[in-house]
Formats: sequence, C-alpha cells, structure tokens
Amino acid sequence: MNSILLLSLFSFFIYSYLAVFVFVKNPKELINRVCSGSILCFVVWSFGMIFYMNFNLPAETRCLFMNIGSLGWITFSSLFVLFILVFSENWTLLNKKITYVALFGGIPVFIYMQWTGQLLVAVEKHGSWMIDAWSGSVWPHIFAAYYLALMLWGVFVLMRCGIASGDARKRRYVRILFTSVCVSLMLVTITDIIIPMAHFYHVPSVGGILTLFWALGLYYAIEKYKFLAVTPARAAENIISTMTDALILLNTGGEMVAVNNAACDMLKYKKEELRGVKMDLLVTEKNFTEKIKSRILEEKKINNEEMYLVAKNKVQIPVSFSASLLASGTGDFSGIVCVIRDITEQKITENILLEDEQKLRKKTTKLETALSESEKIRRIMLTMLEDNNII
Repeated sequence: MNSILLLSLFSFFIYSYLAVFVFVKNPKELINRVCSGSILCFVVWSFGMIFYMNFNLPAETRCLFMNIGSLGWITFSSLFVLFILVFSENWTLLNKKITYVALFGGIPVFIYMQWTGQLLVAVEKHGSWMIDAWSGSVWPHIFAAYYLALMLWGVFVLMRCGIASGDARKRRYVRILFTSVCVSLMLVTITDIIIPMAHFYHVPSVGGILTLFWALGLYYAIEKYKFLAVTPARAAENIISTMTDALILLNTGGEMVAVNNAACDMLKYKKEELRGVKMDLLVTEKNFTEKIKSRILEEKKINNEEMYLVAKNKVQIPVSFSASLLASGTGDFSGIVCVIRDITEQKITENILLEDEQKLRKKTTKLETALSESEKIRRIMLTMLEDNNII
C-alpha cells in the first residue's frame, strides 16, 4: 500500500472521529449539526480516495468509488458556507430561501455531470504520483468557478464576522478558522484543480488529505477554547423551556439569537422573524439595544424597569424588563439575557384602582363641599334667629 492510500485511510478515520466528536459535543445546536455534516463530506471524499487511488482494483471499481467520493468534494463547499453563516449568526441570509438555492442548487447538477463523465473522469498514475484527470468539457471550469465562489464567500463572511464581533472569544475562533481554512483552500485548489487542469504532473492530487489542516484547526479550537461546546442559546435552553415569562437572548452585537414561546405569544411574532434582528424592532426608543448593552457592561444587571414593547400588530404592551450579563466559561462577555413580564393585567388593575380612587376623591370633594355649604346655611340661620331675638 503506497503512502497516498495510507494517508487517505488515516484521514478517513480522523474525519470520522471528528464528525462524531463535534456532533456529540452539543447535538441540539444547529452549528454543531452543520459542522458535523461538513466534516462528513471529508469522510466520504477520503473513503472514495482509499479505493479509487488503488490501482490494484479493477478500473470499473475504481470509477465507482471515484463517483462515490465525488459526493464529498462536490458538497463540502456548500456546507462550509452554511457553517460560516450559522457561526456568524447571519440570520438575515439564513432566513432567505434564495440563500439555500445559491448554496445547494448546483449540487445535483454537478453530481449528475460527475456520474455521466463530465467532471473528474479518471485518476492517472504518473511515476509515483496519482493525478486527477478532468474531462475536456467546459464543466470542470464551471465547477471550479462554483467551488471557488462559495469558498471565497465563506472566507469573506468569516473575515467580516471577526472584524465586526465585539466578542474576544469569537474573534479568537475566527482567527483559527480563517487561518486553517485559507491554508486548506489554497492547497486543495492548487493540487486538485489548477495543477491537473494545467497537465502538470509533479504534484499529487491529495485534496481529501490536505483538508486535514481545516479539521485540525477546528479540533484545536474545540479543545483549547471550548468552541462548539456551549453557546449562549444552548446555555439558556433549559431555562427557556420552563419559563412563563418572555425570555430574549441577545448576542454581543445586540441581536436576538433565542426567544421562547412566551415571548412569541406576547409579541405576535414567529421565532424566525425575531432571530438575528436587533431588539430595537420591539421598542419605540431609539438606539435601545446599544443603551442596554452599555448599561449591562457597566452595571451588570437591570431589575424590573417598566417600559413598553411594541407587538407585531403595533399594540404597545406594558412590561417589567430585567436583564443580566451572560459570560462565557472564560469570563468574556457572551451576550445579554432579557426577562420580560407582561404587566398588562397589573396596569389594568392599577388603572381601575386609580379610577376608583379618583371617583372616591370626587365624591369626597362633593361631600366636603355639601358639608361646607350646610355649615354656611347653619351659621346664616343662627345669625337670623339671633337678630330676631328668637334665641
């Protein structure tokens, strides 16, 4: 067995372990599921490489496993971008159907072209190297453009996330992912696309192995800095499920990343309509989110302040608003937990009591006025009687 096959086998086991490892870290979190799915693409890719680069197997068998492995290298760029969008909490794009069309619309087309011999057609042996052989059609060039566009999109979103994030922990993750992704992207593009298309046969096609750089960067972030272990939304999940009060979880940018059913019922919104949107949507006060963030960072908490939230139907709801800082395991600012109690009934009761008090005051005032008038009349009558010597 040559060194490429040994490395492919090694990569297959590493990717398989990492896919399971990431998933079981936090199986209820979307980001863990998407990340695990993207790693499974490498599992399929490296699995195919074990067989289609083994020239001791019949050509038909090698071709079959080449097509099976293609399911991994055709799909992984789309799942990579989806992972970056979830990681950066870009709910604006994630809530749009066009995003998923852009990410996954090309996959069935390229899979069909691969299985009909229009993309990668063979793995050729040149000396001790094994080089991918692309078809002479235009489809390899279209796929290369599609793959590079998706990967650059993901890198761009990741870079913007690192620049815009106020979370030191998240910026640390971005640096690790950005470095490992850029190294993998550059090497895979050179070895598996540029060199084979240029018919330069001095470097082997080992993209399924070189993506280990990205996998190892991810593993380092998980083990060293607890990446994908517990997110603010996950930390609040058990609390949210048992609360009757509305709970809104804000990320470091002041965007809503989790809301419970009580909040949706109160505000008449669906969860996906609120996720990724700043809380300014729900209040009439300008720059509310930034003001709350500044107060929380300074005072650590806000207790039972009365204010009004604006529901989707434009009805203003009186609430008691409390908020506290959410810190990560390393002590970094990780978000804001907002607990909101609908005090509509309390306000109605207060208004009824106030109206009753005002009515009572009016009646008391009238009674006092009547008594005052009665006293005046009594004094007048006494004066008249005294003047007439009646008494």
